[in-house]
Amino acid sequence: MHTRPYILLSDSRLAALRAALEAALRPWQQAWGLAPERIECVALRSGAAALWTPRAAFEGAGAARAWLAWPDELGGALERALCGAAPGTGLAQALAGRAQEALLQALGTALPSGQRVGALAPARELYAAGSGAALVQLHFGRQALAILLDHAAVAALAPAAAAALAPLPPCELQAAVGAATLALPVQLGSIALDLADLMAVRVGDVIRLGRSAEQPLPVLAPDGASILFHAHLGKVGRAFAVQAAPAPV
Repeated sequence: MHTRPYILLSDSRLAALRAALEAALRPWQQAWGLAPERIECVALRSGAAALWTPRAAFEGAGAARAWLAWPDELGGALERALCGAAPGTGLAQALAGRAQEALLQALGTALPSGQRVGALAPARELYAAGSGAALVQLHFGRQALAILLDHAAVAALAPAAAAALAPLPPCELQAAVGAATLALPVQLGSIALDLADLMAVRVGDVIRLGRSAEQPLPVLAPDGASILFHAHLGKVGRAFAVQAAPAPV
């Protein structure tokens, strides 16, 4: 049977992820004097990125992976942000290209030990509901750079906070379970028979158990796997009963 975990990302976890990426971007912003107008961070939902085609990929420690995608027009948006609205020149395009490459590197190496790898495609399981993946979009004017992070990458950049469990109140065990009923097997004896003898058994036959009537009998746990105590067989009124006895030597 194939199973997989179902992982939900809380708003606080997504906020921590966005904060981690913002911190990774600060050196790039200071170096280039640019900043995205807004950063959106959402948990990846089933089918949300079905048409999403990555153009670069990074892999970090623990198989954490990030995929990046952007439109061709992103370079123009960075060029206008760097050089104003004047028509593009070779120098402006070169600057925008270097700024874009530095941006990709800053985002990809935000992963611990992050390294750029071949443009490997995200696994299909990443797009399933509850995969724990996140999609981040950095908006520059009308263009956006998108980052798809698998759950290992999300966990590396925004570790889940340890759950603070309230201590359990004290419990009187006997009061809590004292009214429960149990069926305890009493082992009267055992015998080994070969198959021929077993097939020859008829109604009225007497089978010796190899145990003296004076010997205490083992009283077993409900699952029959262990002996709880020993007892002597007897009667109380018209009912059979057992009397707890010391364990045999």
